[in-house]
Amino acid sequence: TLKAPGGATVRAAPSRFEVRPGEQVTFMVRPENVHLLTAGDKTDNEVAVKLDDVVLVGQVTKAYAKLGAETTLSSTQLTRVGAKMPRSGEEVRFGWSVEATVLVADKRPGVAA
Repeated sequence: TLKAPGGATVRAAPSRFEVRPGEQVTFMVRPENVHLLTAGDKTDNEVAVKLDDVVLVGQVTKAYAKLGAETTLSSTQLTRVGAKMPRSGEEVRFGWSVEATVLVADKRPGVAA
């Protein structure tokens, strides 16, 4: 279990990196794994956010929001006919699975720091 920017709690799958309780870590979630949740949707990780921007790019819709002061969280999903399009400024929930949360090593052997 991780504490994300803005105080959100995020669950991650076991990592190949050793992580100790209280240690600061970096994690990422690919945008295509972040879903805009609708009422009644449940998933492993959920965060309430206010959308900064929503962009329609061909067949995909991209939604951007801040998680805390400096972290941007984005969602990329297929644009569906008839689907309700969220708007900038709207409060929504983003969600993703435990398996989509990837811990990233801050320092890797063989990589200049």
